[in-house]
Amino acid sequence: MYWPAPRFRFRRPAVLLPAACIAASLGPVLLPAAEARGQRVDRGAFRLLVNGQEVGAEEFEIQWRGEGDAQRTMAKGTVAMRDGPTLVTTLLAVGRTLVVRSYQALHVAGGDTLVVTLERTGGRRLDARTLAPWGEEVRGYRAPPSTVILEEGVAHHYFVLEALLRGPSPPLHLLSPVSQEEAAADVDAGQETIHVDGESIATTRVRLNAEDGARLAWFDGSGRLVRVEVPTRGFVAERVLGTGGP
Repeated sequence: MYWPAPRFRFRRPAVLLPAACIAASLGPVLLPAAEARGQRVDRGAFRLLVNGQEVGAEEFEIQWRGEGDAQRTMAKGTVAMRDGPTLVTTLLAVGRTLVVRSYQALHVAGGDTLVVTLERTGGRRLDARTLAPWGEEVRGYRAPPSTVILEEGVAHHYFVLEALLRGPSPPLHLLSPVSQEEAAADVDAGQETIHVDGESIATTRVRLNAEDGARLAWFDGSGRLVRVEVPTRGFVAERVLGTGGP
């Protein structure tokens, strides 16, 4: 279920680079050095399960700088599957509502490397470039301010939903750039006590209702993301408590 190959509309020969070189090329999306030392919002790890079986782990760090419309939020994470594949992602969002500004993903499986980059080039558009062993594709996505990037198998991306708890939320446009999947979703929230890492925690549950199935995220009283579930995929991510914090 993880990170299926993109559905290319056209292909052309690609210049293949070692994974280390491609990883180095991801640097430009990062905050400048002065900003990278901004306040840390959250840092931690998740256990990843599919159909009740632990299949991997995810480490992440989220930072922000500035306030209000000038706020810049950077989320970086690494998913490592027990059977080998890894996915490294970097998301830059701006403003209090966390509008996607740019995104990069590096997927490595065996000897194959896939890189996806997105940049907002207009108020309602994200331009994407995918470089894979079998070719290259350039395409655009409709991207209203309510666009949320939720890569399949990546838990920490759901942190953006916490901002929805501060007021009314419009329907969301969900985007998974690696698999090139899109969906529209309505949002509802409620209170629920759950068990995470052996502890009972009072949480706020955010549920995304989309045509391709629901996605759920739970936040504790401090706003930390502690659990993610995608029932149609059998996917659960559980926070390892005692790691990081706001």
